[in-house]
Amino acid sequence: DGDKTWQWVDATDSWTSSEHIRIPDDKVIGFATDTNTYIGRPAADTIAFTHGGSEKVRITSTGLGIGGVTPTRELTIYSPDSGSTYINLTNSTTGTTTGDGFGVGLSGAEEAKLWNYENTPMIFATNTTERLRITSGGSVGINTDNPITLLDVRGSVGGFDDLRAPHSDTVVSYTVLVATKDATHRYQGTGS
Repeated sequence: DGDKTWQWVDATDSWTSSEHIRIPDDKVIGFATDTNTYIGRPAADTIAFTHGGSEKVRITSTGLGIGGVTPTRELTIYSPDSGSTYINLTNSTTGTTTGDGFGVGLSGAEEAKLWNYENTPMIFATNTTERLRITSGGSVGINTDNPITLLDVRGSVGGFDDLRAPHSDTVVSYTVLVATKDATHRYQGTGS
């Protein structure tokens, strides 16, 4: 097979090898002046990245685990306490702090959250078509990208046994379209 080489290259300030570089199973790739930060192999077919003495990332045949956890799905993110765990998506326009961009996460009270930190709408689509939009002001549009009321539904809405429009006002006027007939009702009083 010929000679194998392991050579220092001054121009790139690095070592090069003509073959694979393998280390024993119980050894790590690390730093001489920072011995608690390294890449290791804690188990077969597993790579772990340790920083400050704590494992931060683990790659297995299942997926990627972040937060010192073995992944149970393609991506698993773990917080070792009962605090919040978020994925924060940002770009050069939004900024890069925890109050910028878009967050997907689990709060400290175990609430699932989708959080838009920007003054922009949230858009939900299926089959390449926008189906629902929440504007930056909180209006919800279904089958419209420009809701003109707090809830704006374009198209048929069915399956109601009871349709209520509660208000705090003493006089409430509303219109209900039943099948193809238009019925107008006036409610006076308090409550819903």
